[in-house]
Amino acid sequence: MNMKIELENCQKSLTLKDFEEIESKLGYALPERLKEFYLQYNGGSTKQIASINKYQEVEIEDFFPFKYNKDFKNDPRYTAEGETLELRKAGAISDSILIFAMESTDEGRITIDLVNGKIYLYPIVGMQDVIFNFGEPRLVANSIDDFFDNLVVLDGHKAIPAIEEIEEGQTETAGVMPELSDCSASLTKEDIKNFEVEL
Repeated sequence: MNMKIELENCQKSLTLKDFEEIESKLGYALPERLKEFYLQYNGGSTKQIASINKYQEVEIEDFFPFKYNKDFKNDPRYTAEGETLELRKAGAISDSILIFAMESTDEGRITIDLVNGKIYLYPIVGMQDVIFNFGEPRLVANSIDDFFDNLVVLDGHKAIPAIEEIEEGQTETAGVMPELSDCSASLTKEDIKNFEVEL
């Protein structure tokens, strides 16, 4: 059984050539598993609560897109690499950090250190002009594989593994890419009616 992480508002698909440009701008190669994720789904908002609770619980609200962001007319400042480069330039994060997602509690940034591969939460503690001030980074996962392997979809109060592969005779969760729904799926009138009833 594969639990699906459902993303909506995904951006234009990326190519390997796009990643060459992005890596050149950032000055670092991106981990293959992160590229695989973004080649399939270029950012988007989570429809359900996606969470990781390895060192501390962090709920993921959005995965930032690379290169394209139609909501902001593809303004590079509103992409993962654009925000990263602005915050590097302002000295808010080190040059090896890449911002790729946002958590739901205070919109803190989920980052990867492109040198040591670790995933951190950078909590927002304030702003100076238009630049975020971050608190002490908090370890979320030891690697991008560790991050995806421990990502879960929350169903009410019960955590259900978001990434699991159960084959005949297999008893442990395997590290596989999450199967994500089609981000362009349209809502039906019945979906909207059901949502209104729930409210």
